[in-house]
Amino acid sequence: MKTIHKVSLKHFKCFKKKEFNLKNLNVLTGINSSGKSTLIQSLLILRQSFDARMIESGLLLNSTLIDLGTIQDVRYDGIIEKDPNIQINIQFGDVNMENDYIGSESESDFMKSANPIHIPDDCNLFSDGFNYISSDRIGPQKIYSKSYSVVKENRSVGLHGELFAHMYQLNKEESTILADTLENDLSRWLSEISPGFSIDTLTDSKSSQVIELTFNAGNNRQRYKSINVGFGLSYIAPVIVALLMSKKGDLLIIESPEAHLHPKGQRKMGELLAKISEKGVQVIVETHSDHVINGIRLAVKNKQISKENVNFMYFYRDSEVHEVDYIEVLNDGQLSHWPDGFFDEWDNALFDLLRRE
Repeated sequence: MKTIHKVSLKHFKCFKKKEFNLKNLNVLTGINSSGKSTLIQSLLILRQSFDARMIESGLLLNSTLIDLGTIQDVRYDGIIEKDPNIQINIQFGDVNMENDYIGSESESDFMKSANPIHIPDDCNLFSDGFNYISSDRIGPQKIYSKSYSVVKENRSVGLHGELFAHMYQLNKEESTILADTLENDLSRWLSEISPGFSIDTLTDSKSSQVIELTFNAGNNRQRYKSINVGFGLSYIAPVIVALLMSKKGDLLIIESPEAHLHPKGQRKMGELLAKISEKGVQVIVETHSDHVINGIRLAVKNKQISKENVNFMYFYRDSEVHEVDYIEVLNDGQLSHWPDGFFDEWDNALFDLLRRE
């Protein structure tokens, strides 16, 4: 399966014209409203149009993965041309998937393709190995849903992580990309975040369509319902399961993997992201966590991932123009440079704390 090497946007949301180079592990950082989500949304629009079997004729702005409103909402504001076309182009392998999308009716939520478009069957964006996990994940639940078609055929834990318990139940004896069973690997990584915890699933006796999830803790393996443990474990478990069950060439898009995790857990999440990416999985992650960043840097230093496979992308605004700065990770885990605003708030706060009045 071919991975995405480049995404090119024109007249799409905050970008007049911009190219983004991608690698195995792509870490999107930056202040709010700087363009991180726009890059992710461009890929989600293509995928949901593909899922709806409409991509050959155009782009569907509102569907199962994301709702962006109307053409007027996604068209770049800074242009003066009448009804300008939007471009969302991707490059993978030696293939360029290029097209213009026309939207003459600004209140429509569908943009017509200017030319017939062929969808290749070897791009990870359009494969069963695509998985998008939103930052809006479900918290602890008494019961979890089941869906054989989504879990088995699409290998997905669901947009909100709602199917991760079913994914675990069906595959806990299967080998993960890290070579152990899902049961053992998930327990190992949950313990890194909260020592002593593992999970278990049980199909509800009253309904074969739902699953009860419990967390096991301590030496006596005391069982706790998910609603009786912290948000962190339930929030991070879908992300860990999706990463572990991925395969070489897959594409995972993950928003805010650090949500509800303490600093050590966030750092270990960075390490896991690095290990999975080094196996050939393409990961695009949006984060505001310096601990996740540091976990990845340590993974480079400890040779758990090659620096050539890591892509730190810092999004920022310069005089109302949205830009991206690529920061290289060196072999010792240090960074090639520190742009102003790139995780420097602790240094700024420390300076203010130590400053004499």
